[in-house]
Amino acid sequence: MSSERSACEALRSKRNAVLRSAMMEQVKLPLRSARESQASVTRSSTTSSDGDSNGMEVEEAPLSQGFSQGLSQGLSQGLTQGFSQGLTQHFSQSQATAVQSDQEEVERIDFSMLGEARPVSETEYGARDDQYREKITKLATEIDRMSPNMLAEQKFKDITEKVSLINQDRKELIANYNEANEAFKKCCERRKEAFLQAYEQVESVIDTTYKDLTRTLQFTTGGQALLALTNPEEPYLGGVKYTVSPVGKQYRDIGQLSGGEKTIATLALLFALHNYRRAPFFIMDEIDDALDNANVERVAKYVEENCRRIQCIIISHKDLLFERSDSLVGVYHNWEEASSSILTIDLRKYDSAEEQHE
Repeated sequence: MSSERSACEALRSKRNAVLRSAMMEQVKLPLRSARESQASVTRSSTTSSDGDSNGMEVEEAPLSQGFSQGLSQGLSQGLTQGFSQGLTQHFSQSQATAVQSDQEEVERIDFSMLGEARPVSETEYGARDDQYREKITKLATEIDRMSPNMLAEQKFKDITEKVSLINQDRKELIANYNEANEAFKKCCERRKEAFLQAYEQVESVIDTTYKDLTRTLQFTTGGQALLALTNPEEPYLGGVKYTVSPVGKQYRDIGQLSGGEKTIATLALLFALHNYRRAPFFIMDEIDDALDNANVERVAKYVEENCRRIQCIIISHKDLLFERSDSLVGVYHNWEEASSSILTIDLRKYDSAEEQHE
C-alpha cells in the first residue's frame, strides 16, 4: 500500500512538473472544454462506484499496473482509472480532495491528439529531467531577480530629495560663478586700463630721458630708446620689448649692449617710471661701476637737475659723482672701538662759501 501511495505521489509530482513546464514554456496544450471534462469526471465516478463491489481486489491492484494498462489503451483512460482507484482506497479525505482536483485538471487535457506512447529509457529520462530542472532553476533565479523591492519607493524618494538639493546647490554655484566671472572680467579690464595708462606714460618719456643721459657736445641729439608691446591686445599674456640705439650705433636689445650701455639704458627706464609715479627716495648701489668718467658726469648732472624733489642715496667710489651731492656719509673702520664708524659731511656750506668768495 505504501509503495502504491509513493508511486501515485511521484506520478502526481511529475504530472504537475509537466503542466508547470508547459505553462512556463508557453506550450499550448490541447485542453478539453468544460462540458467534456465534466462528463469525464462523471464517468470516473461511476467507474469508482463499480469498483467498490470488488472489495480487496481494487486494493490489491497496484496503481502502477493501472498506469501501465493506461499507456497501452491511452493516457487519458489510464490516468482516470489510476486516480479513481487511489481516491477510494489509499488516501485520506484531504488527500483525496487534492488528488481529485489534480485528476480534474488532467482530464481537461485531450491526449487523443498525441502519438502512440513509446518506452523511455532511464538514461533519456534522466537527461530530460536534468534539462527541465536546469530550466526551472534558471527561471526561478530570473523570477527572484524580478521580485519587487519593497524599499525601492522610499529609496527613490530619498534620491529625489538628494537630487533636488544638488540641483539647488548647482544653481547657487552657477550664480556665484557668473558673479565672480563678471567681477574678474571687470578687474581684468581695470588692470589693462591701468597698465596701458602707465605704459603710454613711460613710453612717451623714455626716449627723452635716454637722450638726456646720452647727449654729448659732439652728438647733441643723443641716443634713442623705444618700448613695444609683444601682445598689444592682451599685454599680460606677452611682454615689453626694450630696444635702444646708443650714440652712433644701431638699435639693439638691451641684452646685446655692453655693461656701460646697459647701465645707461636701465637708468633711463628707472627715471621714466619715476616720471609716471614718483617715489619718495632712490637707493642706487654703485651704478657708476661700469661707466667711464664722461658717462658718470652726465648721470650725476641728470640726478642733480631732475631729482630735486626726491632723496637719492647713491653708493659710489667715484668723486665725479659724490662731489655733486649735498652731503657725504662715509663708513670707516674704527680701530679703537674695533667696529665701523660713520662720518657725515654737509657739502652745501662749502658751496655757499665758494659763492661768497666769488
